[in-house]
Amino acid sequence: MENMWKVSVRGVRGAMPRMDRDYMNYGGNTSCISVDCKEEVVVFDAGSGLLSLSEFLQNQKLKRVHILLTHLHLDHIMGLPAFSLLYDPEAEVHLYGQKPENSAFQTQIGAVFHPPYWPLSLKDCKASLHIHELCAGESFSIGSRLHVRTLLGSHPDPCLYYRLASFGETDKSIVYALDCELTKEMENQLSDFSRDCRLLIWDSNFAPEDIGQHRGWGHSTWEEGVRVGRTANVKQLLATHYDLHYKDNFLKKQEYRAKQSCNFIEFAREGMEITL
Repeated sequence: MENMWKVSVRGVRGAMPRMDRDYMNYGGNTSCISVDCKEEVVVFDAGSGLLSLSEFLQNQKLKRVHILLTHLHLDHIMGLPAFSLLYDPEAEVHLYGQKPENSAFQTQIGAVFHPPYWPLSLKDCKASLHIHELCAGESFSIGSRLHVRTLLGSHPDPCLYYRLASFGETDKSIVYALDCELTKEMENQLSDFSRDCRLLIWDSNFAPEDIGQHRGWGHSTWEEGVRVGRTANVKQLLATHYDLHYKDNFLKKQEYRAKQSCNFIEFAREGMEITL
């Protein structure tokens, strides 16, 4: 078990958090999934679900984390300003994101992480903060054992998808693809990008019956994820990033439909853990 990865679901919603009682089963926080790779902690997106990571890091006495941001829409970064590790002088925080066309990644992060939107700014962070600008298609390493590839996403604003893998361990691979509108070209690219991966984390923002009203919004369905998963021969598909209006009862029915048609899909719930 020493080499196992633990994938923890911390936020499952798109757009905005929902904390009503009809949202407690699947969860109401926005997108965040962490991966404890033993030597490193890697986090996909920093929505409001990021805040639950702080307690885990404190309990495990972990002081270094790598946060991979798909893009800078609020639902994917709103947990950052209150992330306690940023204010720990003994901590080391790495932020990764796409290089903007006419700006800098740090400048864009700083625009939100700054008064009047937040009382503190990046310069108030006591942690050792490392900001990494990425170009779509770029690959990089995290530590000595992890490798990350990137793919340009299909979304109204610039967006990156990530493939996290362990050097020399083909069974350790995760593809994270939020937010994604599945054009034919994007489907072909993602199928290649996800080939034989152990876990595909998929943008299931809309139900199949609702997607027709939302073309151009930059999102997909669990049904489209199943199609990509089958083509790419992925081992497990995790549906997440649900529309903020979808209550537990509705998602339960969607999950039942999905499992009737596919034996490798799971619907994400906050607190869920997957071991790879």
